[in-house]
Amino acid sequence: MIEKFLYKDRSYSSCIYSAYELMFTNFATIFRKTWLAAFVYSTIMSLSVFFDSWSWMQLVFLVPMVFSISWLGAAVMSLLNDKSLKHNYIYTLQTVLLMTVMMLLVSVIIIMLGTAILLLLGTNKSPESLNTTYFIFMVFFIVLALIAIIPLIYSVMKYLVESKARVWSILGEAYRNGWRHWGFIMLVFILCAIMISVLYVVIGLPRVVMYLAVQNNAYGLTIGDPSGLPKYFGMLNYIVGVVITFFVCYINVWMFFVMYYVYGRIETRIKTKQKSLDLNETAKTTVYRS
Repeated sequence: MIEKFLYKDRSYSSCIYSAYELMFTNFATIFRKTWLAAFVYSTIMSLSVFFDSWSWMQLVFLVPMVFSISWLGAAVMSLLNDKSLKHNYIYTLQTVLLMTVMMLLVSVIIIMLGTAILLLLGTNKSPESLNTTYFIFMVFFIVLALIAIIPLIYSVMKYLVESKARVWSILGEAYRNGWRHWGFIMLVFILCAIMISVLYVVIGLPRVVMYLAVQNNAYGLTIGDPSGLPKYFGMLNYIVGVVITFFVCYINVWMFFVMYYVYGRIETRIKTKQKSLDLNETAKTTVYRS
């Protein structure tokens, strides 16, 4: 167990710094326990470079992606709660499956709502007006979905750390408690997202360059130019993708640690509030008896 002081009333900056300190103080241990899972996940994710259409291939690779990301999550959790990899894998897999199903359902609902709006608007408006209206409503629905997702950060972490209740508890009382601390979770999430975005841009530059090369070559083929890419370019693109995704995995592990400390802070606040209520109730009872 690499962290023994989880339950502490930390500020948002302290959560971020504690995660940074935990990550780099114990990086050798973290890497030794997680590198294989991160590598397997990276090799699966990067297979997309071999296909022109990634939309239908997402469904093909969804199963191995779910199992590999669950493996990585379980390996990280085993460092935090001292429970076996098998134990943590069961809880992590259940969580990933639930989140995947919820994501698919929300996506379908958003698409259905957008389609319903287009049907209600009818054909009297111009295509440009319909596209603009559709875009506005889609952004609105996506923002609502993101707002509803924020409390899940706490409830999911509580389920993974405590590993006691059923997976549906993620959407129960813990989710409601997450709403009560929505502002704090959102603030930490936004700050982390900004920092991670900068790292993603820097690390992902080689992939961007290779993507642009592929697109320019594809455009050249449409106008009759010969292919300018070497035969090994596909494999090179795949290797670059694996390396970048592997690094990204450890950026996400740091993000996971941040949310781990956010959970600890919220749990401390809840328990402190409950103790205060219990003390007040005891004091009232004592006064009443006297």
